[in-house]
Amino acid sequence: MEDELKQREEEIKQNEELKWTIHPRKALKQREELNQKEDELKLNAKLKQSEEKLKQRKTELKQREELKQREELKRREEEHKRREERRQNIKLKQREREKSEVVKQLNQREEELKQKEEVLVQKKELKKKEKELKQKEEELKRREEEHKRREELRQNIKLKQREREKSEVVKQLNQR
Repeated sequence: MEDELKQREEEIKQNEELKWTIHPRKALKQREELNQKEDELKLNAKLKQSEEKLKQRKTELKQREELKQREELKRREEEHKRREERRQNIKLKQREREKSEVVKQLNQREEELKQKEEVLVQKKELKKKEKELKQKEEELKRREEEHKRREELRQNIKLKQREREKSEVVKQLNQR
């Protein structure tokens, strides 16, 4: 574009030099044609400049739009990431609550089993004590019966002894 302008300026200079040699009317006509060509070149240069600016603006707009889209995509990805993290945290907390509940239930079950075991131990001890008591009662009963039998034996012996003595006394009395 600048080359064309320089070339045009060169042509104008050459024409200026020629004008003194050529017919004035012809020179005027050539000058008008040159002015017209010059105006066309200026318009073409402005048009090309405008086209370049337009092209540059389109490129800038496209770059802005791409940047906007990248930022929007990045924002969406970050939002998705936050939501996913939130979801994972909620799941994790739920699992922790469930684990805690299971541990609580296990501890409760363990406590119940301990209590049942204690009750079983107490029952065993109670049965053992009942057995011991029963044995003692039987031993006491046996002793009482033994005592009673001995007492009866003694009484019988005493009775027999008295009968003998009586019999002896009667015998002696009979003899007298």
